[in-house]
Amino acid sequence: MNQSIHIDEGHKHQLIIHSCGITSCQEDWSWDTGRFPFPDYDLWIVLRGNGMMATPTADYPVAENSCMLLHPYEHYTGYQNLKNRLVVFHLHFDMLDSNGFPVPLHKEFALYRQLRDFDFFRQVLFRILDAWNGGREAEAVHWLQAALDEIQNQDRQQLSVANSSMISN
Repeated sequence: MNQSIHIDEGHKHQLIIHSCGITSCQEDWSWDTGRFPFPDYDLWIVLRGNGMMATPTADYPVAENSCMLLHPYEHYTGYQNLKNRLVVFHLHFDMLDSNGFPVPLHKEFALYRQLRDFDFFRQVLFRILDAWNGGREAEAVHWLQAALDEIQNQDRQQLSVANSSMISN
């Protein structure tokens, strides 16, 4: 089941969840998508632990409340601190326009951010997971939309703070 959503200026898009879950990374965990890049977006959020994620544009330290919107067919490499292993929420999804073509989200979302009010956001993630695991796809899509709206809102607020500090300097 798919649900129409609004992500920008009144354009309707279809949000489709392919999979989601929480992974407690084992001691030997590392991640390299080079040979098998994923064909959809991956909302990747650190719930616990720390490590590093190398992307095509930069390397990012990741820890609790790190949030990345990983793009389809990109090469990512991830490592963890063995003394503080990662626990991550991951959700693979697509957003399609009214003609069924993928919407390029890199224009709407930054690749990386540190989420504020993480307790609230974690509850939204758990609602997505509960709905998905319970076979309630439309409800899971609803909560994913709420999560994406919150990420966009936080990105806008962060940009506004950065711009106002540049102006005052």
